[in-house]
Parts: sequence; structure tokens; C-alpha cells
Amino acid sequence: MDATRALILASPAPFRPAIPTLRAPLFAVLLRVPPNDDAPEALRTAAAETLALLYLCGGKAAAAGAWGTDMKEALGGVAASISALAAEAWEEEPPRTAPLPAPASLPAFSIDPIARANGALAAVEGYTEIALALLRLKTARPVPIPLAQIVSTALRLLNLTLDTPTAAHISPAHHAALVSSLPRLWRSGLLLLASAAVTVGDHLVPHLSAILEHTVYLLELMPATMTESRLNLVAFHKILTDAYPAATLPVEYTSRLLRFSLGVLGSLLDSRPPAVAAAAPGGRKSKKRARGAEDALVGTLEGRAHRGTSKAEADVIIAVLGLTRALHTAPLLSPALLTFSIRLHLSLTLALRSRPSMTSHAQITAALDDVLEATAHLEAGGTARDVRTLLVALLPASSKRNAALNELLHPALPPVARPLPPLSQLHMFAPESEAEKKIRRELGFTLPGEAPVRRQNEDESDDDDDMAVDEDVYRAPAAPAAPAVAPTPVPLVQISPFPVMAAPAQPAAVPIAQAAPVPAVAPAPAAAAAPVAPTASAPAAPIATLNPAVPFMSVPTAKTPTEAAAPAPAPAAAPAPTTGDDSDDEPIPELDSGSEDEDDDEDDE
Repeated sequence: MDATRALILASPAPFRPAIPTLRAPLFAVLLRVPPNDDAPEALRTAAAETLALLYLCGGKAAAAGAWGTDMKEALGGVAASISALAAEAWEEEPPRTAPLPAPASLPAFSIDPIARANGALAAVEGYTEIALALLRLKTARPVPIPLAQIVSTALRLLNLTLDTPTAAHISPAHHAALVSSLPRLWRSGLLLLASAAVTVGDHLVPHLSAILEHTVYLLELMPATMTESRLNLVAFHKILTDAYPAATLPVEYTSRLLRFSLGVLGSLLDSRPPAVAAAAPGGRKSKKRARGAEDALVGTLEGRAHRGTSKAEADVIIAVLGLTRALHTAPLLSPALLTFSIRLHLSLTLALRSRPSMTSHAQITAALDDVLEATAHLEAGGTARDVRTLLVALLPASSKRNAALNELLHPALPPVARPLPPLSQLHMFAPESEAEKKIRRELGFTLPGEAPVRRQNEDESDDDDDMAVDEDVYRAPAAPAAPAVAPTPVPLVQISPFPVMAAPAQPAAVPIAQAAPVPAVAPAPAAAAAPVAPTASAPAAPIATLNPAVPFMSVPTAKTPTEAAAPAPAPAAAPAPTTGDDSDDEPIPELDSGSEDEDDDEDDE
């Protein structure tokens, strides 16, 4: 096959009469038609690359049309194989576009449902190999790529999940064969989409929303035990973030991907097995320790004890770390979600130092360092400035990293003549905000002493929470009632074992809108004849009311939060005009315009 490809590239015209003779054995190898049902993967890849080069035998003028015909034949073979696989078994959703007709090279499938499922699965992978080989080719002239058909065929493969409804009369053996074929179907669909993204570039941008809707849902639905499929999905999203900037992807899917990634990384915090103290005779506490040791022994025998991280799970974690590094650059991410992600990565960096014997420890630590190094370059909302000192102290030194950090530490501007923010507003001392606490509890991270989140109806509770937040934000600035027990802000040291980051005891953080309500400015009377010079802007009150508590990412200002939230002085009300007959003896009352300059002049006189 290698010699045939070399000859076709050198002189394709003499091979034109031999095209039908070459196609039959090559398709037999790709589709695993007996006796080629055990062909190795290298042989199938070589057969696909040889079939992809046969379009050159049509000549310079007809080569582009021959390439498009071969691509449509491959996509039609994939669509027909999916229909044969799902016949009398799965209830499919209608595809996005009309499927292409089945090619003449499609073999006849068996009547037996299990044999038909195996043959259709082999045909799906074989025709997918042809489509991938055609997309990998570097053509001398432009070729017509049926992009909508490629996306529709790939999404049809990804739409078959564990939740796809099945027929009522399906046998258990047939259903087991279909379920076991799902990882291979997902792999074929992801390969089609990834090759299309690398080949066509920006032409795939109109289809990104539909693609992410299927892939993100499938990633969230994937069980943790299916590590290979998880790794393929995470690698596919990493390809998307490399091919397209994070700002191109919709913020809904970037947030969901980051939440999923943080949930996967949270498994590293529980990787240390619980230490059970040795039981000592005598005493009530000793009996409790002995009972705990007995329960741990029984749990180990039953298989409920904690196990270490496997090699496949470590590969998934490394791929997830590469994905979070790209997702941090999304411009519309929630500040609380980004803050919690940085805190979790810092906690993992400190926690992994005490576990050097973990599987793939060096690779995971290196990936974490890369994520934190990229975090130091973030400039959104002052995140990089506030956390830069901590990251420089934690990251190990290397020649490449030192060159990157030197640019961060070098002063770009002369020092500004204004005070620095207080230590309570910096990243390592900032208490956990309510939005960050809500995100942490939604992702399943609970601190010692906190009850786990239990929701009977998740949709209704989410709506109630959103309404409650809106009511708190837009409520009139009334005097708040003091709670019975003030909630204590959660410092970062409770999330990660970092003793130097413990903040001093502080009262509960109260937003500015509740701590210092701004009274409404009294308007001037309508009977005033002279124009009124405003002393305080009326719209300033809602702005001060809606201003949240200053987070750790805030830009340092000269004013303190208390001074910024101080109410403006209300203008003095104009005296009411006297009623009755005017006379020359009575002086005309002067109308107060509310200006402070006039009041000062009168005081001076």
C-alpha cells in the first residue's frame, strides 16, 4: 500500500483503469468483511489513506469533484451503518440534515441483531477512517467539503447515549451489545468533529453552539468509571479551545466545562486514606476508636474503602488541568467561579506536596504549575495583581518560568501616589463571599461541620435562589434586622491546608447596601422660582446601594468602602412663600438655591 500511494502521487493517470480493482479489497479491509475481520489498526489506516488518494486519478479538472464524491460516499456509509445499528433497538431523534444515500460499497448486514450490531459498528469505524483520511489530505486545488453533513453525522453518533430510549421488545443480549458499542461510536463522532475543526477553521464557528450542546451534555452525563470516554471528551474540548479563543465559545458552555473540571479536580483532595488510630484498652474514647477501626476494616473487606488514583484517572486529571488553563481566559466567566477555581488550584498545589507517592505525581504537579503560571498573567479585574505575590512564592523556579515572571514583576509604570488596599482585601486574606460559597456547595465541596446540600426539586430551588438574590439586591435600603447567629466568613485556609493564610477573626461581612443604606435625597419644592443648583446627584443613591462588598479582585482606591458609601448631604429645603397681600414694607424673602457656596458667604458676613 505504501508503494501504491507513492506511485499514485508520482503519476496518477496510469492508475485510472485500476480504480475499481483497488477499491474492492481496500473496502474489504476497512469494513472488516470476512476473512479480513481481524485486520490490525495499522493495516486499516494504510487502506484508508490509499483510498483517499484515488481521487487524483480523475485528472486535474475532475479531481475536486471526485474528492467530494468520495467524502459523500463515506458520510453516507456512516449514516446507513447507524440506521442499521439502531434498527428495532434505539429510538433516534431526527438528524439535523437529510442523510446521504448509502454507497454501493456498503456490505449486507446479517438478520441476527447481535451480528448486525457488530457488522454495523465495524462499518461505522471503517467509513469514519475514510472521511478522516480525506480531511487529512493536502489538496492542490480547493475541494467542496460538506461541512453540514459532517457535523450532522457526528452529532448523530454523539446523540446515542445511555439515556436513549430503546424498544420494548429488545433482548438483554442485544441491549448489552448496543451499550458496549457506545464508547466506539462516541470516539468516531469526536474524531469527525475534531478533524473538521482543524481542517476548516473558522467555517465551523456557526456550528459551535450545536456541537457544544451535545458534547458538554455527554461529558456531564458520563460516569466516572468510563475513563477512556471521559479522556476523549476532555481532549476534544481542549482541541476546540486551542482552535478557537475562549471568547468565541458561548459563556454557558465554558462555565459548565469549568464546573465539571473543578468537580474532577476535587477528587484529589480526598485521595489520602483516613488514618485510624490504634485502639487502646479502657475508657469510652478508646472503645469508640476501636469501633472506628473495626468499621474501617469491614469497609476494606467489602470494597468500600478509599482506593488510590489509577493511571487512567491521572490521565483524565492532567487533561482537565490543561482544559482549565484555557477556560480561565474566558472573558465572561463569573468572578466567583474564577475565584473559587484559583483557590482550588492553590489548595491542590499545597495538598499534593504531602503525597509524593501518588500515581503520575510529577505530571500532575507540572500541569498544576502551568495552570498557576497562566493565572499569574490574567489581567481581568485585578486577579493577577492580587494573587501574583503568592504565585511567585509557590511556583518552582525554572529558566523559562523566571523569564515569564520577570515581565510580571518588572514595574511598567512609576509608583502611584495612593495607598495600597488593606490586607483583608487581598487574595490570601479575603473571606469567602456568598456567591463563591454557593458555587462551592453546588459543586459538592463542603467544609467540616457543614451539612451537605440536599434538594428535592433542583429546578424550583434554583428559581427560588435567583429570586431571593434579586430581592436582596433591589430591595429598598431599609434597616436590616440583626440575625440570631451571624454567619462566619470562610477563609481560604479552611479549603486548603495553608497555615500562613489564616485571617484574623472578623465579624460577618455585610454588603455596603445593608451596612450603610443611602437615604433618598429630598427634592426641592416645586414652588421655587429660581433655578435650583444641584448639590448631589440623585442617581448616585441606587448605584451606592447596588455596589457589593469589595472583593479581593477590586482595584485599590484612595477612598475606603465606608467613605465611598457615605450618604451625600441633603440640600436645605426652600422656605415656603407667604400668602396674603404684598406691601412695600415687607421684604421679599430670598429663595435658597441649595448651594453651599451661598451658605458659606452668609456665614462669613
